[in-house]
Amino acid sequence: MAQNGCDAAEIAEKMEKLKPRVRASFVVDTLMYLYRGGRCGGLTTLAGGALKIHPRIVVAGGEMSPDRQGGRIPWTKDTLPPVDLWGRASRIIKDTVTAGLIKPLDPDTAPRYMRYIPAWA
Repeated sequence: MAQNGCDAAEIAEKMEKLKPRVRASFVVDTLMYLYRGGRCGGLTTLAGGALKIHPRIVVAGGEMSPDRQGGRIPWTKDTLPPVDLWGRASRIIKDTVTAGLIKPLDPDTAPRYMRYIPAWA
């Protein structure tokens, strides 16, 4: 933009308009830099290092924050999978249960919240 003759204020204005559309994530290799920057405490850094935890940081809506969804990014109209893939996971789970490879952890749970364990467990 600067090469096209835009001044700093114009570039900043365009970047502010793009900020809500940016979505990215990255995995932190060590918690030490988060600790040094005041983003997490000493005990968290110690425990995270001992357990080899690598948190995922998400940049969405112009904000940077730890991913509190366990690695899942919510679907938006731009990131929805094609319609023909919507039922694929359900079919795979159903076929695996039918084959006797997995079983429900709690058969009384609603299908939406069902958790599965190996059949041998």
